[in-house]
Amino acid sequence: MFEWPVFPYSKPVEVSSWFWSVSGSIGKSPLTRNMAVVVTPAQRSIIFSAVALHSVDLERFNQQPPLFIVIPNTLHTKDAMYYKHLFPSAALICPQNSYANLSKKFNIEATCEEAFKNHSIKVIQPLGIKPVEAFFEVSQNGQTAALFSDLFFNLPKLSGFGGAILNMIGSTGGFKMTPVGKFFYKPQKDIFDRWMLEYCNSVVLDFIWVAHGELMDTAPNERLRQMFSKTLQ
Repeated sequence: MFEWPVFPYSKPVEVSSWFWSVSGSIGKSPLTRNMAVVVTPAQRSIIFSAVALHSVDLERFNQQPPLFIVIPNTLHTKDAMYYKHLFPSAALICPQNSYANLSKKFNIEATCEEAFKNHSIKVIQPLGIKPVEAFFEVSQNGQTAALFSDLFFNLPKLSGFGGAILNMIGSTGGFKMTPVGKFFYKPQKDIFDRWMLEYCNSVVLDFIWVAHGELMDTAPNERLRQMFSKTLQ
């Protein structure tokens, strides 16, 4: 019998008719990780940053077996195989920039760039950072969303001992690239900030989803502009 640990998680939130988000705990860490679920016009789900859920909650957005299970980077692997065991027909995919590393551990069946050719999902690699982290732009039903895995966090200040550590290392305190993120992605600030501003001016976003922290559906473009415009003033 197949068994998999399911850690506590929040009630799945229907952000839009085609988009769900749920926040799950990561063991004993105060840091949580969100899973995003995009429901295609054909009512097939695409799972980003998998978080294991009980079957009663899976039924909310899985009327049919998922189409894809997306591992967005080398860190968000924890529960991907839970869904692959439950839904063997769902293809396990990742961005091209993570394929070399992830394919050593998982049977990656396609890159996101290949798999999303017939879907309104773009895989976007920003300029000015180490090319190990892309983000996704999803357009459906007249709405557009940007999905960020670890590039940006949007966590409030946290309580408790673990929370104090995350506060101290700068992982909390709003929408930003964290110090840990800066260490991994090594942004060339002027190039990266200018590229992000140009991206922000090229698209009208209805919401921004992050894998760590709160979704932003109020003036999302302005939230991006505020983060990057100071460098170029």
